[in-house]
Order: sequence, then C-alpha cells, then structure tokens
Amino acid sequence: MLVSRFRLLAFGMTALVMTSVAYGQSNAGDIGSAQEAQPAAEAPQTFGDSGADLVYTPVTPCRIINTIAAGGPIAGGATRSFKVAGSGFAGQGGVAGSCGVPVGATGAVINFVAVGPTGAGDLRITPFGTPMPTASFLNYVNSGIPNDNTANGMTFPICNPATATCTNDITIQADVSSTNVVADVLGYFKAPAGYAYASVQRSPAVALELARTKNFTAVTRPSTGVYCLTPAAGVSLATVPVMVTVEWGNSLGFDLLAYPLGAIFNCTAGQLEVRTYQLPSGVATLSNNVSFYVLVP
Repeated sequence: MLVSRFRLLAFGMTALVMTSVAYGQSNAGDIGSAQEAQPAAEAPQTFGDSGADLVYTPVTPCRIINTIAAGGPIAGGATRSFKVAGSGFAGQGGVAGSCGVPVGATGAVINFVAVGPTGAGDLRITPFGTPMPTASFLNYVNSGIPNDNTANGMTFPICNPATATCTNDITIQADVSSTNVVADVLGYFKAPAGYAYASVQRSPAVALELARTKNFTAVTRPSTGVYCLTPAAGVSLATVPVMVTVEWGNSLGFDLLAYPLGAIFNCTAGQLEVRTYQLPSGVATLSNNVSFYVLVP
C-alpha cells in the first residue's frame, strides 16, 4: 500500500510527518525517521480551524446591501451592521432569499460601492462585535459628476459563530461624509465540513475537543501512545482516507509523529486506531505527549 507523507516544518520542532492511509489497509511498523534542520519558528494552522483552515466557494454575484432601498445613507462617523450569511436581506436592501453564503462562513468576498456621497470620506469594516480598524477599504469623494460612484471588492473576515454571538456579520463605518452603500457578495470562506474529524487532546486528560470534533463520539488510550477513536453511529471508516497531524499547542517534546493504523491491533472493530511517537535521536518511541487532529475528508 502506498503511504503518502508530507514533511511540515514548524514551531521550532524538527519535523512533523503527516501520514495518510486508506483505512482498512495496514501500515503497521511503517514509522520512518524525521531528521531535518530546524526552520524559523512559525505559528502552525490546524485542520478544521474556523479562522485559519478555510475553503473558498464562489457564488453567483448577489445583492446583500442597498441602503438606497432600505435604511438610507450611513452618516459620517456613524456605523451600521449587516448580515452576509444565511438568508433574508430585504431589511438591508438586498434579496429576500439566500445568496448562497451559509451560516458558519467566516470570510466573504464582497464588492462595495459608495453611491452618492455628500463629500470626501471613506468606509471601514470589521466583523460584527469587534473593534473598528483605523484603516479604510474604500475612499470616496463627491466629484459633482452624476453617477460618479466608487467601488472596491475585497476579501473580508465576517463574524465567526464558533467564537462569538453573531447577531449580524459585519459592521461598516462611514467617515467624515455620509454615503449610500451597495454591496454584492461573490463568494465565501468556510472551514471544510469533512466527513469526520476530531481533535484529541492529551492534557489535562485524554479527551475530544468538542468544538472541533464531528462524527467521533469518544476516545480512549488503552496503552502508551495508542488511541482508539469511536465513530458516531452509522459512520463507517472502511476504505476511506484518514489524515492525522500533530497538534503543536498541546504536545510536548521534539520530533513528534502521529499516524493512523489501517488495521486494528489494540482497539475494537469499527474504531480508528492512532499511534503517537516521540523520536529522540531518530528512534521512534510510543509517547503520551502528543496531541493530534484526525481528518476523514
């Protein structure tokens, strides 16, 4: 069986080997050694992170905001909050239905237009409930020319329902002079849904991080460095790819390794068995000091 490996150098540790196997096939004993020079420390990103591990999905351009139709101009120095995800944008001048951006998206590509400003000014934006930045994303003037409007399209973070209460998704501030605002959404960013995933933490006790776990219900550690993950009812792991990566923040030691076994040796039928190692001097030793993340796409 082919085992694919990607060497990821991060966080001041020597190396992480991410192993992917087709579950139901064995790679027992295929551990390997990771001896590479240390790179500059870099904060790692983890699978399933709602603010970092994101997938882009384009949508047909769709009107979500039109203050000409609802609400009127945003006054200079004033703020106004709007929805981007979900459906029902008529109250802010957009379409009545959905624009295809699901609740749970944490970023969006939006084209904004400042329409009919009363003078020079700019627009700022921030995810709902967060401080307004000092930087603008669109500057406008009143040129005196009819229909001389100013547009700018960018990728913007929006309120993250995994970490905040999102009554709305964005807050916009108009500076100095008032202006109407029209906005169309063009796409969104969201953490990959995944067929199943789980963050297994080693401290203070072996447990699943529930906010980053889907379709796994329990984890046990029957012996040093051996973990048994129980899938949810109706979820089969037979002949599906399984990826495992080390979770840096809750792991200890250098040269850490975590990988799934394609066969069951210490767990029961239907469970996923994962082994974790430290590699002092390149020698693999089963270890309890490794937290890891499992992704079944």
